[in-house]
Amino acid sequence: MKNLLLKAIFGIIGMFVAFLGAMIVMLYIMRLGAEQIYKELRKIADKQFEKISYSVETM
Repeated sequence: MKNLLLKAIFGIIGMFVAFLGAMIVMLYIMRLGAEQIYKELRKIADKQFEKISYSVETM
């Protein structure tokens, strides 16, 4: 019984640690991803803006 209790406690602690680790990795990836996505969106937005300003000039 005592052995089972220890296994349960260690299992819960292990799961918690693994969950925290996964969260940290996910947040790190999200931060890097967000910077990448922001740069890509800026490129696209700049291209769209150039098209719009060009079409306004030719009108």
